Amino acid sequence: MHRFPVQLIVTVAVLVGWGSAALAANAPYDPTRARGPVRPNYARPQQENRVHNAGKVCMNFTNYGYFGNDGPRQAGSDPDEDPCPPGRWAPQCEFPCGSGQQYLFQAGLWIGALIVEEGYETKRVSVGTDGWLSPSVNEFWPGEGTANGIIERSTRPGRTNCLGTYVTNPYAISDQDFICVYSDTLAEEPYVIRDFDGTVHRPLGIKVTQITYSFSQAFAEDLILIDYEIENIATNFLKNLYVGLYVDADCGPMELNEQHTDDICGFVQDHYEENSQGQTVRIPIDVAWIADNDGRDPAASSGPFIIPHVAGTRVIRGPNPRLSTSFNWWISNGNQNLDYGPSWQVYCRGDSNGMGWTRYYGTPMGDERKYQVLSNSEFDFWQIMVDRMTEVPPQRYVRAPGDTVDMVWCNDDPSPQASDIANGYDTRYLLSWGPLGIRDYQDQSGRWIYRLNPGEKFNMTVAYVMGENFHDSNNPQPSNQTIDSSLFNFADLRENAKWAKDVYDNRMFDTPMWDWGNDGDPEVWDEDGSQGDGILDTGDGWYGEDVGADGLYVEPPP
Repeated sequence: MHRFPVQLIVTVAVLVGWGSAALAANAPYDPTRARGPVRPNYARPQQENRVHNAGKVCMNFTNYGYFGNDGPRQAGSDPDEDPCPPGRWAPQCEFPCGSGQQYLFQAGLWIGALIVEEGYETKRVSVGTDGWLSPSVNEFWPGEGTANGIIERSTRPGRTNCLGTYVTNPYAISDQDFICVYSDTLAEEPYVIRDFDGTVHRPLGIKVTQITYSFSQAFAEDLILIDYEIENIATNFLKNLYVGLYVDADCGPMELNEQHTDDICGFVQDHYEENSQGQTVRIPIDVAWIADNDGRDPAASSGPFIIPHVAGTRVIRGPNPRLSTSFNWWISNGNQNLDYGPSWQVYCRGDSNGMGWTRYYGTPMGDERKYQVLSNSEFDFWQIMVDRMTEVPPQRYVRAPGDTVDMVWCNDDPSPQASDIANGYDTRYLLSWGPLGIRDYQDQSGRWIYRLNPGEKFNMTVAYVMGENFHDSNNPQPSNQTIDSSLFNFADLRENAKWAKDVYDNRMFDTPMWDWGNDGDPEVWDEDGSQGDGILDTGDGWYGEDVGADGLYVEPPP
């Protein structure tokens, strides 16, 4: 991708409005408590990166908030080198390893919440990478000293990595486990640059423990698993917290400079396979995908494939399956006619939730707009439909149990270049979930307000999954101007997405993980002594998928 230099922005709008709404008076919280994130006194963050290469996916991971890398020839950048062995550019997401075909620029967490101070609330978002400004806005950093570097573990016997570290470990899960911790509490420049409007970073007080896994086995060699533990380390609660994974997956050979200009994206929900009785069964997979529009050079409508595969993101373990999930994609561009993202009509025309800006822009600049996109509940249509908006059906949106409404899309011509957007451009997407925490109270409109208290944490697991031969050399796109989705081949992506969950969690087995007692309810203390006895007796969060007795998402008693 090409970043947008901060110094080129000469006019900005001050983002105000509903983000300064007064705190509801019935919020049960003591305002006299000390506020603000607790941060160690960093002198120099221990920045490290490592490259997963145990399978067919070679991918760079950092301990400062993102995975991927700057391009090897990107102007004004300082890309990571592969430390093992050193002296080479670290691949962003190379598939297959050694091919030079990259399926990622950078990806990272976006975490946003409402911060209550002095009776008012403001929206704050901390990002692993913003993906657009130059230099990048990067608001997660490790601590100081070698103890805050990346730890490697391996299931391989007698394994020593090229740094001379013995990494075989009985607690390892995969051929390559990388473990790191980072937080958003560092605010000093030059590590954390100012946002586009000159505002400084205001930390939420979030600590992230990240564990990534790479496998050599044939059934798992086309994917990377990423485990996140996200904790509130501030002294204040976080209201209506949302977490998202932002992905800017520039697809193309590493030697090309314009490979990002013809990408397309969308979402696939299902995989079908035959069971032991010969019946075809549906397996939900829910994968956000992105690929080159035709597998060829951006300037060519014929010739050999140079980037034929597809990359996807699947949630393996969500923070809570009952949360609202959003899927948003957009194109970032200095030309307003090309800076576009789908939007509901109530947002773009009605300015609902202060989102009238979506009629003219796709890129969410600043904390206010980033939080709006994290929490907007949209599930965007496929990019190739942008120039056929009249054919896009409304989104069925469940506002509450028994209350479903059709949300109509803003069908204004998104730009004079609608067909150019539809056939591929510099696309990125955001998968997000929320609100997280415990139910606190209902506001005047009847909506539940959630809070993540100090010390509370939650977990989520995602898979970055590859699919071979998305573009079929026997049935290529006839042109790079009009893209025919019937020629897409999702077979391998769907199969690998299914395997990603099976690798993480054995079906029909309820893995004990929590000491919540025989009733599986953490809110009700077990009088039989089974809760708090140190025995893990409650399942792994896959409600209904294993034996139906998981406690993580059990409904509270009436």
